[in-house]
Amino acid sequence: MADLLKPLGLAALLALATPAFAQDSGDDTAPEGTETAPAASDAAPAAEQAAAGGEPAAYIDEVFTDWSRECVRRPEGSEGADLCWVTQVLKDDNDRPFGKFSVRPVPPGGPAVAQADVAVSMELVPYLPAGVKLAVDKGLAKEFNYLFCMPATGCLVQPNLSEADIAAFKAGDVLNMGFAIVARATELATITAPVSLKGFTAAWDSVSAPAAPAAPAE
Repeated sequence: MADLLKPLGLAALLALATPAFAQDSGDDTAPEGTETAPAASDAAPAAEQAAAGGEPAAYIDEVFTDWSRECVRRPEGSEGADLCWVTQVLKDDNDRPFGKFSVRPVPPGGPAVAQADVAVSMELVPYLPAGVKLAVDKGLAKEFNYLFCMPATGCLVQPNLSEADIAAFKAGDVLNMGFAIVARATELATITAPVSLKGFTAAWDSVSAPAAPAAPAE
């Protein structure tokens, strides 16, 4: 379970921080600009590079009520400030962690201003076809497909977030997260996990979007 709470490697984070290509999120009613992330294979080369170069150190920089600013140190000799995002560990009614919800800004220029990493522990046996539903307070839930599952990180959903989505997070009290698990061989159980939005505004306003990639020279 401890590995589930670790951030993505720096190279993978850099690769996934770019505006994502549109995919079918499983919700035809989702507003324009809210999309799922590119397939896992798109980030694989970057992840392999991270593994080859060693995992950079990550740290909690500051706590904002129920959210934390988490950063990853750039490799020695590289330019620019450490990359940071906001995160909250997901816990059950017995205060046991079962996942992690992170939101990170993406470079400007695309329809999305942020991308979320929603990880659910494989120990819960998530029912993958059901995906994950997210709704602020009592608003309309948006559905997102799982991207992939790995023993170390759990099952991951990576929805792109628009400016309107971030505004809703700031104005809301609770982000209701729903997903299904395999309770028995022939039985599913629906899980509703409230994610507190207390402190989100201050945490989000404390992070900066990475610079847009430089245009290739002609």
